Amino acid sequence: VGTPFWMAPEVIACEQQLDSSYDARCDAWSLGITAIELGDGDPPLADLHPMRALFKIPRNPPPTLQQPELWSSEFNDFINKCLTKDYEKRPTVSSLLQHDFIKQIEGKENVLQRQLMEFIDVHQQMGVTEKARFERIHTKKGNYSKSLVSNQEDVDDLATLEVLDENTVTEQLQKSYAKDQIYTYVGDILIAVNPFRNVDIYSSQHSKLYIGAKRTANPPHIFAVADIGYQSMVTYNSDQCIVISGESGAGKTQSAHLLVQQLTVLGKANNRTLQEKILQVNNLVEAFGNAGTIINDNSSRFGKYLEMKFTCGGTVVGAQISEYLLEKSRVVHQAVGEKNFHIFYYIYAGLAEKKKLAHYKLPEYRPPRYLQNDHFRIVQDFMNNSFYKSQFELIEQCFKVIGFTLEVSGNKPHPAPLFSHFRSCASWL
Repeated sequence: VGTPFWMAPEVIACEQQLDSSYDARCDAWSLGITAIELGDGDPPLADLHPMRALFKIPRNPPPTLQQPELWSSEFNDFINKCLTKDYEKRPTVSSLLQHDFIKQIEGKENVLQRQLMEFIDVHQQMGVTEKARFERIHTKKGNYSKSLVSNQEDVDDLATLEVLDENTVTEQLQKSYAKDQIYTYVGDILIAVNPFRNVDIYSSQHSKLYIGAKRTANPPHIFAVADIGYQSMVTYNSDQCIVISGESGAGKTQSAHLLVQQLTVLGKANNRTLQEKILQVNNLVEAFGNAGTIINDNSSRFGKYLEMKFTCGGTVVGAQISEYLLEKSRVVHQAVGEKNFHIFYYIYAGLAEKKKLAHYKLPEYRPPRYLQNDHFRIVQDFMNNSFYKSQFELIEQCFKVIGFTLEVSGNKPHPAPLFSHFRSCASWL
């Protein structure tokens, strides 16, 4: 099947997916790559480390000649047929022999052989051009090839390492972390190590630095992931998906917020209010769906699917959040050392600050049963919490930005949806 640059997508997929398979048509793909190599001098992705090529080949559209206009339509069509992404629709090698590009040489074999001999003589006179050499990569499916690149002291992409095992990865991550570089690539994957402190790498200047830039032009960053997804969406006119995974406390919630922030900047919403709504909705969802646990003070207690919508030109026009598996039981029961959802504490502290606890029939001296735990024995524990008070003001602002405000009927104000939410939370308590 050849080295990574010539490997068909289905062959690479078999390395990770047990239900994947391939047949002899993978040779047709390799033939198409060889045809491109003959035309361009190098196979597609030749400038990448072979391990990165393994990530790219299944994800990228089928490659083409760099300058297809310089070649005949028959040659371009032959390559397109060979590089059909779905191998079940890809022609076999025997059927490719009937292609117009191949059939046109019938009766010209001797002439073409002489031309090739002449080309060989010309190249010998010009001298041999050194090209990158490759050695074998050992995997469960056999041997792949990798380039003979010298070991680097510090790398931005772990896929470029000669040895890729747990100890090597851990060592490289430790080196990067010691230099305040919390992001590292592994091919198309971005590893983020939670610093558990504020780091000055998310300013507007950093945001601009990654817009439309090559991935290798700047250090690894979550803004680069957002830019790659956005540019791929606009270029290929196809949906893109970014999956965030990790243990509790790894920083998934913050990573999602940063992605939305950068995608909103890239989308350049025509309506400033729309941009604010998209950015504020995350804070609102966190308040109602996150809670303090033993190992994470801001743990998401639900699965979140955020869908951002863009026009064909790349302008953001909206966002939609779907929640899954919300831990509803936490409202009435929390494990020892854990807390209820944030929103209850925010509202209690905020209403206490505004002297409105009695209006919502909430006790001022004894905490409601759903908020009684080891953390809060008396109401004053969270009534006087300055962080909760500030978060209540933030949530109020979020509601107003999204569209919940005080409505007025005549000269008499009456509760609008904003206060209805507060009343609902108070009734649960």
